[in-house]
Amino acid sequence: MAIGRLAPVLGIADEALTAGDLIRHQRLWTVDADTPIPEAAREMRRRGFTVGPVTAVPITRFVRLAELTGHDGTVGEVAHDLAEATRLAESAALTDVLEALRHTPFVFVSHRHHVTGIVTRADLQQPVVGLLVLGMVLSFEAAVDILVERTAGDSWMELLSEERATRVIEMHTERRAVDADLDPLRCLNLDDRLTLARKLDLHTVLGFDAKQGLRAWAGRVSRIRDHLAHGDTLLSAVPDPLEALDAVLELRAVAERAWLATDWAGGAHAQPPTRTS
Repeated sequence: MAIGRLAPVLGIADEALTAGDLIRHQRLWTVDADTPIPEAAREMRRRGFTVGPVTAVPITRFVRLAELTGHDGTVGEVAHDLAEATRLAESAALTDVLEALRHTPFVFVSHRHHVTGIVTRADLQQPVVGLLVLGMVLSFEAAVDILVERTAGDSWMELLSEERATRVIEMHTERRAVDADLDPLRCLNLDDRLTLARKLDLHTVLGFDAKQGLRAWAGRVSRIRDHLAHGDTLLSAVPDPLEALDAVLELRAVAERAWLATDWAGGAHAQPPTRTS
């Protein structure tokens, strides 16, 4: 769950983006129990499916393509009970789906007692996932602005390169001309904020043991942001699905720590957590 001031951004995402959004345009394919295994395997390969529900109302069994190869008989003879698979409601938060996909390559999505779709790690390419990740980045940036202002006061611009400082001033002037966003901090980009976080020794409150850890993470999150901002997918930035899932969930954790640090810096009782790895 989002915490503190993080709730207005990620709290909305948690409520608005769900498992159902990932299967909204999916037409659920099923395989009859009496289908010969070789025939079912050929059809699943043709469709690019690694798992398939066995036809029934409601669906109670499924087969895995990897287990069909080299077998004879019918689908019903090798089908698994649905209880052996992970199952989430259509209303489940998208972040819950991502967490589940870290532990299993596919998740069945249900409405009440009926399976309505299947989500796999390939669905990390869907735009709704990119939307969630960009929301996490924006939330992190907002928290860093507060931490930078509280740590450096009005001197933070001196920590930027001359080129970047000049661009920030230009952007601030342009925005003031149209009465938009009068705070110069809001003219920073993600790379500026990450640079300031390193120079102001914010790595500890963000959960990193050393600046090198923050620097490495900054490179990963910047690459993800750049790909998504240019219309690419999460998997175009991080091709390995498990690495992509870890990257997204780490981004969320860092954003939460950043917001918790703003509460701590403001005198709240919460203490900024650290991590050991």
